[in-house]
Amino acid sequence: MSYFFIRRRIDIIAGNKIGGAKAAATNKAKYGSSFYKRIGAKGGKNGHTGGFYANRELASSAGKVGGRVSRRKPKVNVIPEPVVSTPQPHGTFARLVELIIKRKSNG
Repeated sequence: MSYFFIRRRIDIIAGNKIGGAKAAATNKAKYGSSFYKRIGAKGGKNGHTGGFYANRELASSAGKVGGRVSRRKPKVNVIPEPVVSTPQPHGTFARLVELIIKRKSNG
């Protein structure tokens, strides 16, 4: 069977407004009306003292190592020349210009 004929249902997924409302209702029915309040509180209580926040020297040395192994190409100070283009006639005006040029070359 060709994949062109497979239809995807988009009316019940959480990627749109209706699907998101259905998912929220399901979560509240399964886990209680304070479901989103509880998971939001967990996120706010997670630690704020680990990693580079607690050790500025470690952050500095890691940044220096990252800068040394950077894969960016060095910037080259080259001033680009401005591109000057002559507007070309188009449409009816272009046909008129062609006729004028033909008449001048014939006459």
